Amino acid sequence: MYQWLKSGSLKRPICEIEEDNTVNDMNKVQEVKSEISEHLLSMAKILRKYFHQPDPNNTWIRNPFHCDIEKIENLSEQEQDELIDLFNNFNPLILVTLVTNNPDKVNEGATAKNLFECIINSFKKYEINVNNIIGFGSDGCASMMGKHNSVSTLMKEMFPGIMIVKCICHSLHLCCSQACKSLPRRCEDLARNIYNFFGQSSKRQSQFVEFQNFCSIKVHKILHPSQTRWLSLLEVVNRILEQWEALRLFFTDKWLSEKLLSTESIYKQLLDPFTKAYFMFLEFILPKFTYLNQYFQTEKVILPNLHEKMEFTFKEILMYYMNKKYVLQTPLGELNPEDHENILPGKQIYVGYKLSTYLSSRVITSRQDLLSEFKTKCTEFYMVSCSQIKKRYNFSDTVLPLIRMLTPSVAVSFNKREEYPSICNLVSQLPRIICENQFQLIEDQWRQLPLVNISKDIIKDEDPDKFWTYLKHLESGQFSELASFCLSVMSLPHSNAQCERIFSKMNRIKTKSRNRLITSTVSATLMTSECIKEHGRGICVDFVPSKEMFDRMCSNNLYPKTDLIDTYDFILKD
Repeated sequence: MYQWLKSGSLKRPICEIEEDNTVNDMNKVQEVKSEISEHLLSMAKILRKYFHQPDPNNTWIRNPFHCDIEKIENLSEQEQDELIDLFNNFNPLILVTLVTNNPDKVNEGATAKNLFECIINSFKKYEINVNNIIGFGSDGCASMMGKHNSVSTLMKEMFPGIMIVKCICHSLHLCCSQACKSLPRRCEDLARNIYNFFGQSSKRQSQFVEFQNFCSIKVHKILHPSQTRWLSLLEVVNRILEQWEALRLFFTDKWLSEKLLSTESIYKQLLDPFTKAYFMFLEFILPKFTYLNQYFQTEKVILPNLHEKMEFTFKEILMYYMNKKYVLQTPLGELNPEDHENILPGKQIYVGYKLSTYLSSRVITSRQDLLSEFKTKCTEFYMVSCSQIKKRYNFSDTVLPLIRMLTPSVAVSFNKREEYPSICNLVSQLPRIICENQFQLIEDQWRQLPLVNISKDIIKDEDPDKFWTYLKHLESGQFSELASFCLSVMSLPHSNAQCERIFSKMNRIKTKSRNRLITSTVSATLMTSECIKEHGRGICVDFVPSKEMFDRMCSNNLYPKTDLIDTYDFILKD
């Protein structure tokens, strides 16, 4: 049903509520309506001064072409930001979906307590022993990872000694996003405006192909900058730089021949050499975040290398703009990325070979004031990114650095025993995995490991889980307890990428044209997909169902009277 909000002469549908099992408590809806009302009133107050007065009929909100163009063109930076923020934050139609069997839970919201109870109840529902919980991983939102009354704090209270890890992929994405805000806003605006100009017009896209062919550039489409896809920004930057000359010629022609207002800002920015410099800077620095994020999204076991990779990337970026001695001699947990005494002067800031060559061209060096501002912005990017990394990742952590000893090449090496003489330092910090009375047994097996002759084909650092699985299943059982402990450590979560993939897969299953799929059907489809993925090449054409699967294709399972979710566990166990 539609709820209508009246603000002056403005009437717009703002909230559609989908009710499941008759949700009677509408407090949440009223809160949403109240927030939108306040936002519309603030927008009216700010925007009204840019339109002709008097305006008793409020035509300013219905017809923006009545605005005072001179006022709009002569805005200060603060006023521009004010209007842009209003535009970005305003959505006239907001869809709120409430789907629940418990109206009281809707009223309470997704609080840490409710989320924690859902997690624990799900374990109890499937008869999973909660005492086996050794780690918890999530994104860094307040309800999940806050210092006070969050899911993580409740986990620590109920399961003392549990390992809490923030999703490293989310953290890296947020670090990069925050750092990008230190660059001029026109860079992001240019990327969005170019995409929007071509987005819905086949004619413009066809015309642009002619300019691509003239410049001997590959015929590629302009990409859309997304806020939610972690790896999209680099692709957008690379595509615009690849098509830069063709875009410059195309929008020059559009501006000179048609004088379209929508092309004016794009035309001016494409002619600005410093705008291109900012894009080239992003082309240089974004891979540091993107490739690291991509590495952490893998489904392979990479936990032993996590701390080392983070330290390496952090130091690499620090040395682009800070004194090398300060970076190398100061413990990373104590290092201050914003220490101005150790920040290099603008001329010594490193921005990559390709961009450094471009900055030495005459068109750039002729504007020393803009060049100095450019170097300052690049330094700010480095400072913000490193500050955010240090804020979101604990370089003083005592557990993650020790997990590196579980790397196969390190575990079997005599030379590395000087660095990692005992495994008890790691075992003692993970009390939920192993009891104290087994410490000595684990220590003995750790010391015996280098004495055993193990095939080099087994010692592969890229697959540490396979190495320890091999040791666990040795007929002698010589390293059974040690291998079990190491495999438990490697099961600790470090990323939510796998969960995000499930969300994406669910969106591909339950589409607008299939919006009436019930939960059990979606769940079954997802589990079937995961099952096929685990067998062979993950292609349904090659998949061979087992006898147990055929036996379960009976009417009781296919057309049950109750929820089907419990019957799908066999798929993953098979």
